[in-house]
Amino acid sequence: MILLTYGLSLGGKVEECEHLDNAIIREMYEEIGIPMKFVKLLGIATEIMHDKHSTSLLYICLLNIENDSLASIPEFETKWFSIEEIKKADNIVESDKVFIEQFYFHSDTNYLKLDCYRDNKGKYYWK
Repeated sequence: MILLTYGLSLGGKVEECEHLDNAIIREMYEEIGIPMKFVKLLGIATEIMHDKHSTSLLYICLLNIENDSLASIPEFETKWFSIEEIKKADNIVESDKVFIEQFYFHSDTNYLKLDCYRDNKGKYYWK
């Protein structure tokens, strides 16, 4: 099962003298309150949001969740997806689909460059 969130990007900063795996576990717990164990780094992505003139560095990781409860935080919604549901879902952020496809299903590379644009109707798309 894969856990995805809606309405909030999970993330944060590595604290002084903290390893990446520990920072990921800490940030995930701080953000959604579910204890996890780091399994491995699947890949790294850079995502340029051209309309916002910003770049994000994303670490895509495989984590084991110690229980399959869902977070109850008003800012966002979480949902469990089976592998089959992920492949068919149309309500997943497009960049998340790209990350899952690239790093989880195919894993033929460990680095992905995404450029995000907004069309004249305000909808985002990635190249």
